[in-house]
Amino acid sequence: MLSQTWKGLGPCAEKGGAIRLFQTDGCTTIGACEGVESGYGAWNIAGREFPIWPMMSTSGMKRFIPPFEVERIVGFPDGDIEFDDHKKTWREPPGQKAWLSLESRVQEEGIVTGMNPTEWNRTDPLDNWNDFYERFGGVAA
Repeated sequence: MLSQTWKGLGPCAEKGGAIRLFQTDGCTTIGACEGVESGYGAWNIAGREFPIWPMMSTSGMKRFIPPFEVERIVGFPDGDIEFDDHKKTWREPPGQKAWLSLESRVQEEGIVTGMNPTEWNRTDPLDNWNDFYERFGGVAA
């Protein structure tokens, strides 16, 4: 029996890890997102120019510890919104808040950041890619 319980994919959320998607050798720029599906959309949105690292949750994104070779991180936050039943108002998307937390922390370490614009419309990078692909077909691929 394990002495500790891991949620989801464990170390990603708990210890600040990430799943490295696509080629990373020698690359100093990475894309940051929450999940693997979002990662696929983000990779296509970024023109497949740099690897995407899903952090598997908002907690994982907040706690992500970039390796020394990373000089730039581009955020691809989810635009999921939440309704606060108590206050009867919409809350800022958790993915956006997690990205801003990560961005602030890594900027203090000298890492350059940027963000792919995300609307607060319950979409994520995969939804945005699929929408683009539906509109433009072969041009998108």
